[in-house]
Amino acid sequence: SKKIIVGNGKISYSSGILSKNIVDCKIEKITTLQIRQSFGQRIWGCGDIIVFTAGDIPEIVATGFLAPNKIKQLVDSQS
Repeated sequence: SKKIIVGNGKISYSSGILSKNIVDCKIEKITTLQIRQSFGQRIWGCGDIIVFTAGDIPEIVATGFLAPNKIKQLVDSQS
């Protein structure tokens, strides 16, 4: 199971069923929020969300989320 929560000045991404992985990033620290969509993902309205805070390695790589542009707009509205 995967989930993204945007609120309280941070973006949280959690994944996993038996073992959990949770990553929190302060929105003020985000340098780049990238939306990546293949042709098929665009048809189905989903995509990948990649969050960078510093450097070339992303802090969050969340794949296959519905309405990724709405998530980006939510993050942008809180910055």
